[in-house]
Amino acid sequence: MQKKWKKLLVFALVLTMLVPAGSGLTALADDETSTSETTQEAEDGGDEGDDEDEGDDELIAKVTDEQALQFCEQVAENDKFILYYDNGERDDKDAEDTAASKLCLYVKSTGKYWWSAPINAFADDTVINQMKGTTMKEAQRRQISSNLILTYAELEQSKRTTKSVYSAMNGVTEKAKNIDNGIQITYDFKKPKITVPVTYTLEEDGLRVAVETANIVEKNSSEENGMVITNLALTPQFGAAPATDIDGNKVEGYMIVPDGSGAVIEYNNGKSGYNTYNQKIYGRDYTAVPLTAPKITDQAYLPVTATVCGENGLVAIADDGDANANVCAQVSGQSNQSYNTSYFTFELRSTDTYYMSGDSGNKLTVFEKGGIATPKISVLYVPIEKDGGVNYADVAQVYRNHLIENGLTASTESDSYNFYIDFYGGVMKQRSILGVPVSLKTAMTEFEDAKSILEDLSDKGVSDMVVGYNDWTNKLIKQNISTKFKPSGTLGGKSDFEDLQSYIDSVGGELYPTMDNLTMNSSTWGYWTLTSTAIRVSNAYSRQSSYSIAFGYEEKGVSPALLTPNAYGKVFGQILDSFNDKGQKNISYGNFSTALVSDFLKKEKSVRDETKNKIVAGYEEATNGGIDKILCDGANAYVIKYASHITDVPIYSSGFNITDYDIPFYQMVIHGYVPYSSVAINKCSDAQEAFLLSIAYGSGLHYDMIYEDAQEISDTDYDDLYYANYKAWMDIAAAQNEVATQALKKLSSMTISNFEREGNVLTTTYSGEGASDVTVVVDLDNVTVTVDGVSLDLSKTTMTGGLLS
Repeated sequence: MQKKWKKLLVFALVLTMLVPAGSGLTALADDETSTSETTQEAEDGGDEGDDEDEGDDELIAKVTDEQALQFCEQVAENDKFILYYDNGERDDKDAEDTAASKLCLYVKSTGKYWWSAPINAFADDTVINQMKGTTMKEAQRRQISSNLILTYAELEQSKRTTKSVYSAMNGVTEKAKNIDNGIQITYDFKKPKITVPVTYTLEEDGLRVAVETANIVEKNSSEENGMVITNLALTPQFGAAPATDIDGNKVEGYMIVPDGSGAVIEYNNGKSGYNTYNQKIYGRDYTAVPLTAPKITDQAYLPVTATVCGENGLVAIADDGDANANVCAQVSGQSNQSYNTSYFTFELRSTDTYYMSGDSGNKLTVFEKGGIATPKISVLYVPIEKDGGVNYADVAQVYRNHLIENGLTASTESDSYNFYIDFYGGVMKQRSILGVPVSLKTAMTEFEDAKSILEDLSDKGVSDMVVGYNDWTNKLIKQNISTKFKPSGTLGGKSDFEDLQSYIDSVGGELYPTMDNLTMNSSTWGYWTLTSTAIRVSNAYSRQSSYSIAFGYEEKGVSPALLTPNAYGKVFGQILDSFNDKGQKNISYGNFSTALVSDFLKKEKSVRDETKNKIVAGYEEATNGGIDKILCDGANAYVIKYASHITDVPIYSSGFNITDYDIPFYQMVIHGYVPYSSVAINKCSDAQEAFLLSIAYGSGLHYDMIYEDAQEISDTDYDDLYYANYKAWMDIAAAQNEVATQALKKLSSMTISNFEREGNVLTTTYSGEGASDVTVVVDLDNVTVTVDGVSLDLSKTTMTGGLLS
């Protein structure tokens, strides 16, 4: 026995040395965090971590789609689809033990079957544990056979944990009834005493899976030791692809996740040792202040994911409740299962974590009180097919069509290309007056400075400039709520601002004063920190902490207060009145286009879904009330239709270990409809690559600029603009703009119809009605750009001195 243990120990040590170095940092690289302990509960006794269950020795035979269909009944049909339902009941008791309910969406035009859960989950013979040579355990087979994953919280003070239950587990019953164009299935989870009715309804484009949250029943949610629902994953295995097909051949395909610009996860990519993909749609909720610095990741701006296998794909859109959705994905081998799948899970109640009395050793978790505030959650599944194979742009077109159906119209002019600049006006800086340190408003880019920079750029051939001006009022410089159109005297005042405006108009540019009112440093008239600060689930004020760069711990001191969403209507209204009074037709609302927050004030709660609606109402009021154009500094899906321009569109994803490569998915959705720019070129660590990616992704070029030298911004809130002094970038920006204009100007109103990536060679194809396709090829390694085979001269777009390499 001792020899056996010694051998195992030696083997484990050798295996440790062979593990890739990056896998030890998985928890830091992948976003799979939770504010409380989460466990997976197998109510039939099969625990995921049970080593006694080695998997099934004798597996049932695999079946084809047609064979699986014999257990189904037709429940709905339209011109394009048929919906079938298998209730999981079998005449043979043994067969019933290896069956689970599922739905099937049949596509008439192609004969493709899309199942809500794998039909061969209990027959799958993929080896999961390579050391033991075993397949999936029964618990995993039931998990991947589930149409619903319910996560609930135990409210008992000594526990305060969350647990997940799968609908195909024992202890969960189902009751089905037919409804118009579909079926409703009510899932009764016995232990938490929660029932969830889910509707599956055929629509013109596909299948909608939805839950009206008012119909969810929580039988003991008001008890001290009760249980309440916190999260719900709808059909997490819809369209799941196995590692191998029925004949044992490896299944080839990929999934798209909306991380930053977009990322691809290939089926069976061998990354089972890394965390599964989990990213919150529209970014984190700023109301819940993390105890340590949040991970720096790119945001998921679009509530869409897809799985594609050859000539068929399935696009999933989180429609209702998208503000509370997370997009998730996993590949074969992860979570001890053998399928590749992407899906959405919805947060129905928020959580918060804090330290009692400042004691870091006494961490408490609290859950959102009251009923479920989000009225409805739904996922729309849209099948697509294409001879020769579905590409990324085909998936993007599906989501673009969804946006068009919800009000998106093309605002891009033909034969146009914009150059984007963000100026930063003033900042508070500490100075010594008679030996006393005083914080004073300090100009970093005065209005006449900005005009001088633009004149210089114009002389160098730059035209069609779109200019964002940040921190241009006294209150914005002080980082307080600012709702009046009143240029700061520190930057030159009204007359200098008007001169700047007149110059930009005269050269055909556009000026967008930014009114960023997400947070406030101190109280101002009408916006008091005592009454206008968002409240956390823990009932504390939401103060946006700063964190130690070295250790990530929260720094001491008074942090900016997060403005309550209940004040958004007032802010939007006052800004609109002031801009109309001054005849100003263009505006940017800053972080309002990308940030979503909550307020858990008992009397007037506003969860993310409601906050989204308030922001949409503000943008709607502006466009209908006198504002002609809105510039969005980044844009979540729900504001895209209001945008005249979108800046800071990502050119990378977060780079999670599970993903294989980046694609310009966001750009594919909006190109030809809304003009957009890259992130600031001079902000990127590799500015040359950022320039090339901008061309490859059809983006306008974007630069951050300030007038003063870098030393002037030291020890201010502009510390991170160290790269932005205009002098270093004027010539290079003009040269890059010339090349980008040559490459992309004539393509402005065309859509991206295909994108291919062969290593670092990126090929983008543009198509337009009545026009020939145009292909742009960018080679990142050899630093070349060709348009329909014609090479462009990049000799002046590189910079000596190490700024560009």
